[in-house]
Amino acid sequence: MSETRPSVIERLLQPRTLAIIGISADERSMGGFVLGNLERFGYAGAIHLVSRNATTVRGRPCVASVDALPPGIDVAILAVPESVVLDTVRACGARGVGAAVVFAAGYAEVGPEGQQRQDALAAAAREAGVALVGPNCMGLTNFFDGIPLTFETVEHQPERGVPGVSIVAQSGAMANNIREALFGRREPVAVSVSTGNEAGLTVEDYVEHFIDDPRTRVIAVYAEQIRQPARLRSLAVRARQAGKPL
Repeated sequence: MSETRPSVIERLLQPRTLAIIGISADERSMGGFVLGNLERFGYAGAIHLVSRNATTVRGRPCVASVDALPPGIDVAILAVPESVVLDTVRACGARGVGAAVVFAAGYAEVGPEGQQRQDALAAAAREAGVALVGPNCMGLTNFFDGIPLTFETVEHQPERGVPGVSIVAQSGAMANNIREALFGRREPVAVSVSTGNEAGLTVEDYVEHFIDDPRTRVIAVYAEQIRQPARLRSLAVRARQAGKPL
């Protein structure tokens, strides 16, 4: 019997291979914080580094371009400026990368010209077959399995591997606030996701995944804009039928 192919979000939340694109030797750079989180959490998968300037970072080898990465990496974390995000996403698609986490700002949140850049990025990701997280997001952390894909300094929850609340928020600050409030009450958090501008994956995509996710007991949503109201309403009914508070 063949192995079931993981869904886009399963591959994003439980990656076996990662690439940090745009890393530098500065531990306080965005890419440096991402790598620091992964090392502190003891991420056991393969980590590939892309740097224009460094040949090694923390003893790990770097390649000079996305084109030099091995094919089929699950998730790429883009710690690069907005000016090169579009070309980087296209290059990721050419290497068969499953998903890209885009931290860079300067898109729809800044006005019409930014919206045009965001539309172009979304179209490029669709054409390349890359699931897009963001842009203008803080990334995500799978606390259940110990996989942080964020530049926030995050710490292990008290009990790893315990089903709990999965948070999906368009605001990274609110995702942080909800998570810390739950930790303060010793409530387990399974996953925390900052979706940002949602040029690709949206709140609704994550809610649909969390309804069927055995790691998730409760789904917490913070949305400043509901992009697919009919779909979210239908998902709320499904969540209730599944006995999973939303």
